[in-house]
Amino acid sequence: MKSVTTAKGSVLPLISLKGKDYLQVAHRLQWLADDHKSYKIETQFLETTADYAVCKATVTIFSDTEKDGNGNPAVVRSTSATKQESKKDFGDFMEKAETGSVGRALALIGMGTQHAISDLDEGTRIVDS
Repeated sequence: MKSVTTAKGSVLPLISLKGKDYLQVAHRLQWLADDHKSYKIETQFLETTADYAVCKATVTIFSDTEKDGNGNPAVVRSTSATKQESKKDFGDFMEKAETGSVGRALALIGMGTQHAISDLDEGTRIVDS
């Protein structure tokens, strides 16, 4: 089985998804914890109905040494991402939307980006054309 190894030495397994290597969200979280002592993950449901949910996740990484003007740990990096899931695709669509938004935010901040192509795949809907 293919894998990636974090700087701390954790071996994170890759799975094959649509013929490409994919790092699951749980393993991206392990990578984050290995690389950073201080971070925060916040999720917020932007919209929920009986049929679908939209969740936003924000991942913030803090400095271990530097402080901001108020004496709090300085923000090193921060990003947000959203994910929508529907009941017709997943019975646990709310959990799937939340996990997906966290996975996308982790990929955007650099945790397993090269192995998260399906999370960032725009398909035929290219957003920067």
